[in-house]
Amino acid sequence: TYSDLTEFGQELFQGMDVIRAFNRESIISNSFEKINKLNYKKNMDVALLDAILTPLTRIAPFICISISIFICGHLAVEGKMTIGEFVTINSFIMLIVGPLIGFGGLISIVQKGLASLDRIMDFLHLPTEIIEDTDEVLPLEDI
Repeated sequence: TYSDLTEFGQELFQGMDVIRAFNRESIISNSFEKINKLNYKKNMDVALLDAILTPLTRIAPFICISISIFICGHLAVEGKMTIGEFVTINSFIMLIVGPLIGFGGLISIVQKGLASLDRIMDFLHLPTEIIEDTDEVLPLEDI
């Protein structure tokens, strides 16, 4: 994922002298390539999901409304439905399918948030070192 790639890059830059000293460039390059390909694949999966859901969530409400207008309009013309009922039904359909429009963008945001959450959880699960409180006064020398 992106966090793994970033972490690897930070470690790479911090340890560049050691890598050169032990002639490990090819091994590090192969490791970087594997992490980068995994990151690319996961980003492409998110992009594919976004590419499928965004148009679907934009088109589906309009298809529902078109069908409703066609059927209810036909009933209103025949006198089996009043204009008020026609408007009410179409308003209800808009209320039902309206949130579907924002669903595609929400999926993409959630996927990116989950990737960031992994990095945050790794940080939160780092072992902590608790120093017991003592009454010892630290010397103020060499300040």
